[in-house]
Amino acid sequence: MSVESDLIQPGIYHRGGRWLVLDSGDGRFALALRALVGPSASVTSVAADAHAAQRQRAAIAARFPTAADNVHVLNAPLEALPDQPDLRDLDGILLADALNHVPLQRHQAIVTALAARLRPGGAFMLIEHERQRASLRIRNPVDYESFTYLAETAGLRDVRRLAVVPTGLWRAMYSAIAVHP
Repeated sequence: MSVESDLIQPGIYHRGGRWLVLDSGDGRFALALRALVGPSASVTSVAADAHAAQRQRAAIAARFPTAADNVHVLNAPLEALPDQPDLRDLDGILLADALNHVPLQRHQAIVTALAARLRPGGAFMLIEHERQRASLRIRNPVDYESFTYLAETAGLRDVRRLAVVPTGLWRAMYSAIAVHP
């Protein structure tokens, strides 16, 4: 398994469903989620810039060549997701290593807006760096306690940490989940 799969897998309770992935990078979290939820799932991955979206499309086409009908990549900033009917009543949202790229004062509005896209019982999964202080690379860290606060004020419940995985010397990422009531 990969680091991405190790972080996501504990939050996957069933295969299939409709998922939204907000992945700041090259789509590795979207690829891992797609592998875990299976071919019947519909996965929409959102990349913040055009180059990242292009890399994600290429990676998904290479790894899942027959998935064109149920794996989509959109290019949109995290703060301005398109209001499309197929991005409502979702079974799950995976916000992977993306929230730390947004100014702190926008975190609550983003989590609340995303939580509103979930169906009752839908899962809101967050993957972030396990750190409390900002750095040049991680300007607005979201530690587990911060996610707990953000999730609860957004109306999500049953917040819990899923996994912590080392990603290098003195570095780790964690995953957490909350459920839409």
